[in-house]
Amino acid sequence: AKEPQIIIAAATTSGRTLMPYVAVKAHAGLTADCTELAIEEGTGNLLQTRPAIGGNIMATIKTPNHRPQMATVRPRSTKPLEASSDRPFLVEKVPVDSKMDKPSVEVLGLRGLEGQGGSIEEADIVISGGKGLKKRDNFVLIERLAKAFGAEVGASRDAVDRGWASYPHQVGLSGKTISPRLYLAAGISGAIQHLAGIKTAKCIVAINSDEQANILGLADFAIIGDLFQVLPEIEKRLEQRRKA
Repeated sequence: AKEPQIIIAAATTSGRTLMPYVAVKAHAGLTADCTELAIEEGTGNLLQTRPAIGGNIMATIKTPNHRPQMATVRPRSTKPLEASSDRPFLVEKVPVDSKMDKPSVEVLGLRGLEGQGGSIEEADIVISGGKGLKKRDNFVLIERLAKAFGAEVGASRDAVDRGWASYPHQVGLSGKTISPRLYLAAGISGAIQHLAGIKTAKCIVAINSDEQANILGLADFAIIGDLFQVLPEIEKRLEQRRKA
């Protein structure tokens, strides 16, 4: 029998369903939806970091007295390491009993949510707006710019709470963790749960009038200014480039 010290799975629909069941069978604890993992020196304890209290703080959890240590990890929360021959590993395919391949649930069909557009988790470009837009009527600036970029619309938790965008567009630990090629954030100050949801984006552009906004510390490019002037100017220049 195998006695692993650590069992990790993705925090997907399947992982979130299977791992709690395994944890109960193994009489082990489980830390769900981790965004960072590390090993504690000297003890071998798995340090499991995840958002807590509505995503307002990051808690690090460890399991010193029981094995296996179990965790699910949110997809796209960490950049994959480059391939290296210095880290040997063994991939073992475990045969599955054919009797287990007869689910008691039959899937009759799948359909997407109406009016939600594409998935921000899979998008190459995401244009997001926050409470700096001040009201729902102004959120159209984000939607227009996203259309000009051929991008998906994102939103901060504040914007979603105010009803300016629906929950599937929410970016952050309490929404979607994303890793687009380009992430543009306008009027988003950068709460810890939002920053943790975009930290693996390839390029982050932040537009904010506050020079002290948290998001500017993570951004690759920062535009300090009035978003009501900056966003229309970006849209105008994109239009000019298309016509050129």
